[in-house]
Amino acid sequence: MKIRGGKSIFTFFLLIFFIFSVSIGVSYAKKNNETLYYNGKIFSGDKNNILSWFVVRDGIIIDKGSNKLETQEVKKYKNSINFNNWTVIPGIIDSHLHFIDGALGLISLSLKNNRSISDTKKTLSKIKSPNFGDIIFATQLKADLIKKIKNPRIWLDNINNNVPVFLFSDGHRVITNSKGLSYIKISKKTKIKDGGIGKDNSGELNGLLTEGGAFEANKRISERLNFKILSHAIIRGQKLALSYGITTIGDNMFTPFYYKAYRRLQNLNILKMRIYARSFGPSRYSYEVVPSLDTKKVWFIGEDSDRDFLNLHSAKFFMTDSLTPHKNGQNAKFSATIEPGGDVHYSENRIKRAFLEYDIPLAFHIQGKEGLKRVLNAVLKTKSRNKRRHILDHIGYATQEQLKKIRELSLAVTILPYAIFEYKDLENYYSKNNKKTFNIDHLLDFKSKVSITNAALTSDWPYSLEKDFIDFSEVDGLNPFPAIAAITSGLTPDKTTLGISKNKLLSVEEAINSYTKNGAFVLGKENVLGKIAKGYKADFVVLNSEIFSLKPADIYKTKVLQTFINGEKVFDRDKEFEDISYSTKLSKSDYAVSPIFGYDPSLGFLMGGAYFHWPLKEDGISGNALLIFTTKGQYKINFELDANKIFKGLNIGIKGFYKTFFDNYYGEGSNSTEENKLELYHNIFSSKVFILSSLTNNIDLSLSTEFQKREVKKVENPDGGIIILGGPFLNDEKSVSFDLSAQFDNRDFRPSPGSGTNIGLSLRYSPKGLSDISSNDNLLQFNLKSSFLKRLYFPKLILGLRFNIGTTISGEPSYLQKYTLGGEYLLRGYYSNRFRGKHFYIGTVELRYPIYRFISGVVFSDFGDVSDIEISDFGKIKFSYGAGLRVKISRMTKLRFDIGFSKENWGIFFTFNEAF
Repeated sequence: MKIRGGKSIFTFFLLIFFIFSVSIGVSYAKKNNETLYYNGKIFSGDKNNILSWFVVRDGIIIDKGSNKLETQEVKKYKNSINFNNWTVIPGIIDSHLHFIDGALGLISLSLKNNRSISDTKKTLSKIKSPNFGDIIFATQLKADLIKKIKNPRIWLDNINNNVPVFLFSDGHRVITNSKGLSYIKISKKTKIKDGGIGKDNSGELNGLLTEGGAFEANKRISERLNFKILSHAIIRGQKLALSYGITTIGDNMFTPFYYKAYRRLQNLNILKMRIYARSFGPSRYSYEVVPSLDTKKVWFIGEDSDRDFLNLHSAKFFMTDSLTPHKNGQNAKFSATIEPGGDVHYSENRIKRAFLEYDIPLAFHIQGKEGLKRVLNAVLKTKSRNKRRHILDHIGYATQEQLKKIRELSLAVTILPYAIFEYKDLENYYSKNNKKTFNIDHLLDFKSKVSITNAALTSDWPYSLEKDFIDFSEVDGLNPFPAIAAITSGLTPDKTTLGISKNKLLSVEEAINSYTKNGAFVLGKENVLGKIAKGYKADFVVLNSEIFSLKPADIYKTKVLQTFINGEKVFDRDKEFEDISYSTKLSKSDYAVSPIFGYDPSLGFLMGGAYFHWPLKEDGISGNALLIFTTKGQYKINFELDANKIFKGLNIGIKGFYKTFFDNYYGEGSNSTEENKLELYHNIFSSKVFILSSLTNNIDLSLSTEFQKREVKKVENPDGGIIILGGPFLNDEKSVSFDLSAQFDNRDFRPSPGSGTNIGLSLRYSPKGLSDISSNDNLLQFNLKSSFLKRLYFPKLILGLRFNIGTTISGEPSYLQKYTLGGEYLLRGYYSNRFRGKHFYIGTVELRYPIYRFISGVVFSDFGDVSDIEISDFGKIKFSYGAGLRVKISRMTKLRFDIGFSKENWGIFFTFNEAF
């Protein structure tokens, strides 16, 4: 390269200087945005286990090293934090706990120190008014005391019969008074799956609720809590968790409202922890509505969630009870052949179905070997279509072969460290009562679980201890360090042996890894959480002791000095943590809004909007409203409101529409022709009120009444615009009808089902005395609607079958009372109102399949016909076929675009949700 002339040389060097200056500036800007953490004994959890320093930029660790940094190297960073030779470990990940339940316990009445019935009675007698919203709520009632209370309901009624009282022992047992049973709507007729509702010898409720009964009580209480109480509890619980170095939790929620409370506190920058939530039990409702809380409704409308800190991770299934010997009901005794872990709640086939019903991991609560066996068999048989990392929670009894199978199947495992306090009692009980099938070597083998399956230690707070160790204040169920001390030393805080063999205990390093990177593995975040390594989130904890050089029993005294999340200090033992609550109201419902742009082959282009509203629990008020305009100024208004089980267990609702759309009219019967098409211009109003009662979980009985009114404007020939006079379609009409129907419905999720059967039978009666149609007689019609949905071998592929029939038994139906085929629901591919008659049948075969995230597709074929004379006068079967797209705007609502074809024409149809 040649450079000629002084000016050229000067320009060249000026350019070099400019480039150099810019690069230095960029480098300095980056350094200015980086923070150096140094001079610590840093346990990384990575291959190079012990570090001396690391660098964080934008919450991510970008560099690390084990060498000691010189002063000039430290000065390169504008921001630096000196650990002063303290021990640093990755942030604690408690991947299984009931955080809000525990947090509510922090702000409620504790009965932990009440050791007798008389002490408990004295404590309760001092509380005359609600201490928790509109109830008296207490926790940590000793389980042994419940056994001594002959009839908890009567005992509590004698103390306080004016306010609902709930005393929780743990997540498995609660006692309540008469007001409390009424408060949570539990009567003698109530049936709760996998739950115990205690009764006395005369069959009256005794106020004891166990297992599923206790879960249901907790759930129903939780659904009535307001945001003020929840926010106060969450903030108090977070303060405690951060003081223990917990940066991430896997939270088991009892209600979607918890999730909404988390999101609000996150948006207020109050919630600092990472939360991976689990839906309540196998509840499809909880699983479906929670994800819709994560997204804005339309662009700028509604709150959003930071998915890095809050998201729905898994659905919870209770496979077995606790290893702790207990039985539903009072004074019940175990069978001598009781299987460790108690009764098994789900069959292998039911578990296999669950893998297809959910598209998130499933977390199975398993304590015993039979429940574990069923889950492993189900996973093995569905391995080719089951790619998620499912979780086996609380494994207590497991063989070496089962643990190896867990590893082969890439399942995640959580274990309860505090179960070690019960080891001796469990060993004595099962060795005595179940010698033939029980092998003590497989009980609480922490070492094998961690070394073979990378099991994660979790607290299950506040249900950590099946017994109360009130003599050991250090044993706080949420605190991981007493758990680490116990599980590495095998000793209590006062150095008493827990009776477990040393080969089942963990090393300190194994315990820390189990609480960090193994916890991240459970949550599917092992590539970003659980280590102090490049590319990982800067979540870490500073300890007051060198935990790895201590005697394991001395770890009981370990405390957290500072906790960091994303490189931000969120707890400092030397600084006061603000304890606040919010009185702001938070709606216990969710909604979705959607613009409408569509096309109908009869009406042309459509535009408008829709609003959908639903509660964050299965009981509550849901509804929707829809407004659509055509380019010609015609419009349609749809509305629906459904109050689900808020009045004596009944569903009460109203739905209807008002439209000025015209109808294409081809005539009556199977042989009407397209050449005879007319355009009917009229205004139509319909309103239907119904009451529904659930006879069982799957069978409903309903009674409804519908008012219909039609006002005819004109009838035109679409070709010549000639006004046609005469004909029954010119008559105005007004009528009232009554419907009595019974329905069997076991679909997995009614707003958007993927499997199950729905069969409905109904009789429709319209008396002529309530109609102004002169030609009409008393009208009686019979209808059958049936649909069947099945998930096929391949995940998310759904086969749908439908068959409906309707017949007029007596009377002459009016224009609005005739059956019609065509349009967006029945016999798609033909235009709306194409076939009309007194009798009809319709069948559908439909295949639904995923495309990408919130978009799915469908192919379908419809067939059917009408008859306008006798039921035997059907003509040739009419066929249509087509395909469509579904765009999910929430778990509760989706947009539907179908294109249908028939031998006459084709059409594009736009509406909401599935055709059936």
